Amino acid sequence: MGKACEKNVEKVCTNSSEEHLQPFKQKMEAFLSAAQKEHSAEEDQLNAAQKRFQDVVNYFGIQPKPGEKEVTPNYIFMLWYEFCNDFKNSWIRQSKTISKERLKEAQENIKKITAEKRVETKKINANSLTAPDCAPMGDGQRRVAAGSESRPPNTHKLIKTPEELNIS
Repeated sequence: MGKACEKNVEKVCTNSSEEHLQPFKQKMEAFLSAAQKEHSAEEDQLNAAQKRFQDVVNYFGIQPKPGEKEVTPNYIFMLWYEFCNDFKNSWIRQSKTISKERLKEAQENIKKITAEKRVETKKINANSLTAPDCAPMGDGQRRVAAGSESRPPNTHKLIKTPEELNIS
């Protein structure tokens, strides 16, 4: 198309008189010059893209489909799409597996923590005024003294006094 346009401009310039020639000829020469530069730049970019495409084909060792001479961009993008789709599905499955494992670990940790926090209860003689391992508190209740029992520290057992139990 570029050559045809140039021929048409030449034809108009040769068939036109000098007084009508100048604005047309000057503008068309500028237009054609800019178009040739743009076309040349686009051609260079196309060649560079084709070379990079061939580099990708060689790097991954992609062979053409059976019955075709060369690898096409459509074929590469089809392979790339399948790879991305498989990767995404695998990623989702792996994320779900990891989430389930973390949930299970969290539930086990909660069970472990709640098992450690459970308070032991002991029966005491309802007729005694004080149990040997209890200390009186100001509110009328008795607290089990912290000792070398198998409870974690800072866990206290509250025991009611005989008066609170309505025992006479």
